[in-house]
Amino acid sequence: MTKVRKFEAPGELAEKFGVYTQQEHYIGGLVKTEDIRELLDAFGLHERRDVVLPFQHLKKQHGEVWGMRVESLASHNVEGSPVMAHAWVFMQHQPETVSGAQ
Repeated sequence: MTKVRKFEAPGELAEKFGVYTQQEHYIGGLVKTEDIRELLDAFGLHERRDVVLPFQHLKKQHGEVWGMRVESLASHNVEGSPVMAHAWVFMQHQPETVSGAQ
């Protein structure tokens, strides 16, 4: 039996998840289409099987509201070169700006 992890940032993210910024309350990156499912699983979103882009998941945990968002495929610049990828962020939201978080 696989234990479902809590919705939180993993201790270490695989290089393929394209992390380009990471702070205490915010992580952002670029990911290939084929790696989206694995990215969501890494953040404990195993139960979210149907992924429609743009994807967003909000969760209230320990009195804080955290969100995961994955954008539709778009062109981005990485070190001066254009790439097609999905921008994603995992971040803490201010409670007053989020309604209906679980």
